[in-house]
Order: sequence, then structure tokens, then C-alpha cells
Amino acid sequence: MIIEKEKKKQDKKRKRATTQHDWKHQKKKTAKNNQQPMYKSWEDVVKDLQRREQLEKEFLRKKSDEQLERKVQGLVWKAMKVCRSLDERAGCPASFVNGLWAPLYEQEARRSASLTEGWEIRHQYGRDQGVIIYRNIQTGEEYENHPDPRIESMLEKARKAELTNKFRFQDEPRLFLGEIVEYLREDHEYLGMDEDIDELEEEERARDNPSTRKESEYDY
Repeated sequence: MIIEKEKKKQDKKRKRATTQHDWKHQKKKTAKNNQQPMYKSWEDVVKDLQRREQLEKEFLRKKSDEQLERKVQGLVWKAMKVCRSLDERAGCPASFVNGLWAPLYEQEARRSASLTEGWEIRHQYGRDQGVIIYRNIQTGEEYENHPDPRIESMLEKARKAELTNKFRFQDEPRLFLGEIVEYLREDHEYLGMDEDIDELEEEERARDNPSTRKESEYDY
């Protein structure tokens, strides 16, 4: 009887020791699995640097594109005003509208009179960006034609004149600018826009081939 009790006692001790050992081993194993690596591999560091550099390049390119776009828009309006002034000095008829300054004429036509009462303007974006829609407030009907027939006839003249251009201001402003400048040089022997164009082209080259930033290579 005493021997059996002693045997049971020894079995409990062994079981307790085994359980404690398993618990401690499992705890160490879990802690080891949950432990995060302290350092990245060199390959991961290089990839992270390359990714950051690419994001920086894309950001700078986007900012540069936006600045150049605003500059081109401003130069187009400047060139159209010069073009119109030179055409008028050359003796073009008062009824004549050159397609190269038709957008300027169109803008002036829209601003020449207040919008008819009961109408409002809605700008259409997306695929037909730049299209102005006139909405009848009472009926909700919308039209592309101006509600004032006199203004609409002026706008129609501008639209027809624009068809003679190689490029449209709304679609390809940079190419449209070049078309105006070429006309100024050839038809009026006017070189007053050349300095602006040289400066613009220099900024475009700097954007496309940034000389102040070295291309980093990771060859490890």
C-alpha cells in the first residue's frame, strides 16, 4: 500500500515537471515567433530607397507639368492678343475673325452682354471639358447655343474661324501656341514672342531631362 502511494506521488512529480517544461518551451517558442526582425535586409533597404525616389520623381514631374500648363495658357492668351492687334493694324476687315485669336473673340462676345434673365450657365466637365451649357431655370432645358441670338451669331463666327486652325486651344494648347507664333513670324515678321518661347522650351527641357538631379543607380 505504501509502495503504491509512493509510486503515485512520483508519477505526479514527473507529470508536473513535464507540464512545466512543455509550458515554458511553448512560451519561448511563441515569443520567438512573435519577435519582429530588428533590421531590414540590404535588398529591402535598396528597394525602399528606389520606391521613395520614384515617388519623389513622380511628384516633382506632376508639379512641373502643372506649372508649365499654367504658363502655356498665359502665353496663348498673350499671343492671341498680339495676333489680333497686328491683324487689325494690317487692315483686316472689322467683320474678320482669325481662327488664331477666335477664342479671344469668343470670350469677348460672352462678356459683351449680361446673360438673359431666367438663364444660367453650367460648365460641362469630363470628355467635353470646356463646353458651356445654358440652362433655362424655369423649364430646366439645356442648350449649347447662347439664348441671345446676337451673341450666338458672334460665337458661331468664332467656331467657324477655329476650324481653319491646325490645333485647338482646348485640346492642344502647347501646339496651338506654336501655331500662333509661327504665324506671327511668317505673316507679320513679329519676333516679340521668341524670348517667351525660348524660356518655355528651356523649362520643358529641364522637366524632361532634369540636369540638377542625378539618376541614382542601385547595382549591388
